[in-house]
Amino acid sequence: MEDEANLPYRRQLIDQVVATALPESRIPEEVSTTVKAFMAANLPNELIELLERIILHGPQDGEFATNRNLQNLLILTAIKADKMRVMDYIKRLQNYDGPDIAKIAISEQYQLYEEAFFIYKKFRKGQSDALLFSVACKARACTFAFAFISPLPPLLLLPFPSWRRFALLAKLSMWPCFSAFPSA
Repeated sequence: MEDEANLPYRRQLIDQVVATALPESRIPEEVSTTVKAFMAANLPNELIELLERIILHGPQDGEFATNRNLQNLLILTAIKADKMRVMDYIKRLQNYDGPDIAKIAISEQYQLYEEAFFIYKKFRKGQSDALLFSVACKARACTFAFAFISPLPPLLLLPFPSWRRFALLAKLSMWPCFSAFPSA
């Protein structure tokens, strides 16, 4: 009963912190303490709201707007709590650990393949073969392969490819977009 009575006040407090108090702060310890409090209270949606306010709507020349840890936290919290926002964040933000976040995105738990595809494309690096066979659309996978496994013909002509490269090339050769390449 006591928790239900406090819910309106808790929401008012969160709104005040998110809307006015924290965005005006320039002290990293205040931001860090508030973020930790939201995490400890298991308030992922409110944490997203707070981080959006600081990173996306705060001063672009401020230290929080380009803070790698805050950007990583915003994207990872969205992956876990609000998947619909992830693509927007990875497109708008520039200073996050792309390949590491992409690995999390393509995990069995989250299955955010298009988001991982975009991250690998944006950062031009990553585990292409891990994503390649997870992308639902084979045409998108072919696009990805052409972008990251370039040039393909020399790879196909390697005399003793590693087992991973061999498995990758064997699977690719079954797809129409790779049928034009000569086999080894």
